[in-house]
Amino acid sequence: MKKVLMLCASGITSNAFAVKMNESAQKRGIEMNATGGSVSTLDKLVGTFDVLLVGPQSKAFLDKIKETVGDKAEVVLLDIEDFNILKIDGLVDKAMNAGKETKEEPVVQEESKAEPKQPRSMCKVLMICGSGITSNAFAVKMNESAHRRGIAMNATGGSLSSLASRVGSFDVLLVGPENKVFMDKIRETVKDSAVIVELGLSDFNILEIDALVDKAVQA
Repeated sequence: MKKVLMLCASGITSNAFAVKMNESAQKRGIEMNATGGSVSTLDKLVGTFDVLLVGPQSKAFLDKIKETVGDKAEVVLLDIEDFNILKIDGLVDKAMNAGKETKEEPVVQEESKAEPKQPRSMCKVLMICGSGITSNAFAVKMNESAHRRGIAMNATGGSLSSLASRVGSFDVLLVGPENKVFMDKIRETVKDSAVIVELGLSDFNILEIDALVDKAVQA
């Protein structure tokens, strides 16, 4: 029974992935048990897992993570394509094959910087990630940040599959890095009904949610 720990910027996202991974493993008769965690809780979990999957938003902490884990488990850094809850079978396979193959770390492309604009009176934001679960987790945190700082913004979460039915209900569309390959389709669907902001890995971090809110209201 392979024990896997999924590590994202927040436990909410990690747990969502872990649930889907366990469903996939059970469906395909794979002996694997996945749990979710965060960088802040990693040291307490060392010794309870065989494979550690590190989400792309935690890449900046990779040296610290490897130092903490030592030789107690295989550490696998996920790239954007792996970090997609809609391709959960592939993530399970990657966990099961950990240690059997080596892979270069993904190249992170720096996003283009746009000049900030004045925020709207009430900014309606839609966040789309690989899954609605992840999107909703970010939206909740964004709304908490906006409320705490007195920013007139309302964020909701969605997925690529539901985007067409949501057009017209938002001013700004934040697109998570795992949807980068669908940007042409997204632009075609949204057209000029909203401002589209493509997020880089550095933006896609639930621990820096204030900056994400600022990016949305200045779009």
